[in-house]
Amino acid sequence: MPTEPLPTLDPQEAALLSAAVRELSLSARTRARILVFARGAAEWAQADKIGAEHLLDAIQFCTLAEAP
Repeated sequence: MPTEPLPTLDPQEAALLSAAVRELSLSARTRARILVFARGAAEWAQADKIGAEHLLDAIQFCTLAEAP
């Protein structure tokens, strides 16, 4: 199954993701899943790049999905 490389983020979005990973103690796997979900959200919204709103949606979705 071919996989696409994870997208690169602008510095502001990268800082947002780093803060979320640090504050929520997220794993590398969850970080990667957030990026994949955010890329899908950006594509669905027909955005040129991943924005903060896509990252925030992805963080919320992926952290809720891990809740017991």
